[in-house]
Amino acid sequence: GVAVVLTDNDSKPTVEHVLNFGLKPARSKMLPRLVEALNTEVSQGIIRSVGSAKRWLQTTFFFSCKKKEHEAISAIRELCDETVTRLRQLGLVQDGENRSIIPRPGSHVMNHHMISHDEMARIVSWPNDSDLRQILSFLSKLIDIPVRRNEKTELKEVHKTAIVRYKFPGQLSKFTVKTSNHKVYILLQCIIGRHEFDNSTLRQEMASITNSATKILHAAQAYSLQHTHDGRLALECYRLTRSIVLCQWGIDSGVLNAIHVV
Repeated sequence: GVAVVLTDNDSKPTVEHVLNFGLKPARSKMLPRLVEALNTEVSQGIIRSVGSAKRWLQTTFFFSCKKKEHEAISAIRELCDETVTRLRQLGLVQDGENRSIIPRPGSHVMNHHMISHDEMARIVSWPNDSDLRQILSFLSKLIDIPVRRNEKTELKEVHKTAIVRYKFPGQLSKFTVKTSNHKVYILLQCIIGRHEFDNSTLRQEMASITNSATKILHAAQAYSLQHTHDGRLALECYRLTRSIVLCQWGIDSGVLNAIHVV
């Protein structure tokens, strides 16, 4: 048979290379997310002990890529022990009898809300008496987006207005947006205040921030209720989630503020 490949000029060299030499060997990308993958299996009850964790890891494509290396099995077992230790140190799992692994509420929260290990580590560290300002600050450090030179002035100007309820310390005229933390902190409040930027990229990033922030807040709320049994942080997370979704700070913002055309 004859196969005809239709492509553009830019992709032609890549296609020709594949046709002549074939594809490169596939590589596993599990290692950077191994702790999340292992936690999922523990949360679902697939992995119940350190031994079963090692056996499970040896059934993965990641192990297939590594088994040709010298002393691959011992290296995989050591990696598995390190990963379980990370889950244990974060309080997501606990040891049972005969080296069994028992998932704790945080393990289920991390799995259910698809939270990364780094995000979960930050959530675990949030004080139970955190207020809205603090939670906004925590969120801004968890969401990473680039800061572009052409948007710094626009962000600085909106920071001076009443739209940004919680401002950075210092003189407003001297404040400059330098980091992703600054940018996200301002954009989160612009979402709640229904501010419309002229910059289309900022508008798109606000939609992305909304999704990321609500996911993290839902996880923090669930963790607060299931693990610490303290409703204060859960309530503040619920209030902030409601503010982001409805685009209003609270009841005093007015019912019509939730309708964007008004």
